[in-house]
This record gives sequence, C-alpha cells and structure tokens, in this order.
Amino acid sequence: MLGVQTRCHLAATTGIHSGQEVIKMLLAGARAVEIASAFYKKGVGLIPTLLAEIEAWMKEQGQNDLESCIGSLNMAGSSAPELYLRAQFMEKIRGWE
Repeated sequence: MLGVQTRCHLAATTGIHSGQEVIKMLLAGARAVEIASAFYKKGVGLIPTLLAEIEAWMKEQGQNDLESCIGSLNMAGSSAPELYLRAQFMEKIRGWE
C-alpha cells in the first residue's frame, strides 16, 4: 500500500524464510527482500533452495523476469483501491485478539 504513495523503493524485512515469501514481498511491491534471519537459522546453504523455489514459481507462472512481477499485486493495479484498503484492514482486525 505504501509503495504507491511514495517515490522511494521499499525493502521487505522480518519473517521471510522461503522462496514463496520472497515472491509475496516482490508482488506486494518490495524491490529488496532481507533474509538475514533465515541465514542465521539455516545457513547460506539456504540460497539454492530459495532460488529453486523462486525459479519454480516463475516457470509455473510463465514469468521471464522478476522485474515485471514487482508490485503487480499492489493497490495501484486495483480497479477499486478503496475496497483493497478495506480488505487489508478487515484482515488485520480479524487477526487481532
């Protein structure tokens, strides 16, 4: 949501431990993804696994490059951005105890 409101590039941090999570962050608009915690837990041997997961997703989706994926699921592409914001709000409220 913030990526559409600012001209700076965004980086995703915290809780990113798999190729699927890297992809989610890129689709949301992150241009960088920090995965230091994953390296601390699993070591740098995790890199081939992450790359394989990302490459498998790209092949499955028919994507040739990550650049075209960045931000493709942010609200700028929505026909009704106000509904997108509302859905994000409701998701957070439901998870709050």
